[in-house]
Amino acid sequence: MPGFRLNVPMSIKIGIIPRDSRRRAPKSKVCRRFWLIPMLLSAAALLLAGQSGTDREVLGALDALKQAVVTKDRPALAKLLHADLTYGHTDGHLETRDQVLERVTDSKVTFGAIDVSDAVVRVYGQIALVTAKLAFHVNADGKQNVSVLSTLDVWIRGPEGWQLVGRQLTRPPK
Repeated sequence: MPGFRLNVPMSIKIGIIPRDSRRRAPKSKVCRRFWLIPMLLSAAALLLAGQSGTDREVLGALDALKQAVVTKDRPALAKLLHADLTYGHTDGHLETRDQVLERVTDSKVTFGAIDVSDAVVRVYGQIALVTAKLAFHVNADGKQNVSVLSTLDVWIRGPEGWQLVGRQLTRPPK
């Protein structure tokens, strides 16, 4: 029909919602800031999630190993060292579990303390890798010395809990 015209408001023709129907109730300050609470809780959860329960277990085993070495507690040390342990020194010398037990508990060398810093734990199922800096406070022949070394530890979770199965010590770069 050539002369027919439909009288439709312009806003409907082009899909614009009339201004009157877009009005909403004013938001209160509580509603406007409601998003802030979940954001803060999420950020706190991310910060706390930096260490999982497994990470803490592995670090606990590392701390128990440190204490067993300092106190020369052979039964505790034997529980923490895996039967297949390979312990690598900075000079390339390798020791077995029995050699480490003998060196730590039967020698005249004592450790006044062992400080652990910059520890990073990476867990892969029943295996955990730990990189850290260790400061060994050594007492030998009446002389005290502090030896700072980097370590890569390999821990395995078994029936006895976390056990050290490999350690490689290196001198950190100067």
